[in-house]
Amino acid sequence: PGTYRSGTINIIAGATVILDGQYRANPVFLFQADSTMLTGAGCKIILINGATADNVLWALGTALTTGANSEFRGSIVAGSAITIAANNKVYGSVIAGSAVTFGANVEIEGCVAANSAITFGALCSVNAT
Repeated sequence: PGTYRSGTINIIAGATVILDGQYRANPVFLFQADSTMLTGAGCKIILINGATADNVLWALGTALTTGANSEFRGSIVAGSAITIAANNKVYGSVIAGSAVTFGANVEIEGCVAANSAITFGALCSVNAT
């Protein structure tokens, strides 16, 4: 748990990022990027030892773009656009300063908000928690 800050955040294709709550009460993870976050295809963000998606925040100065077939945990707040590729599962809210675009077969466990447009691909599902 803690705060992590960088100019950009990049997760390479096929990578698994493990967020370990270390059995603490309500561990919080805050990831801040001055600009963008990019994830490659097949990435997974895994939570263990008490970490929950409710306590993970990705705060981005500009945009997020994910690769296909990934699992993303935590809420995302981006200053501009968010693009979630096909066959992703997102456990957390998605909030963008401009547009949010989802590819086909995306599952969202959280709220979706955008200042301009929200576009859903085929067979998307949203379960606002």
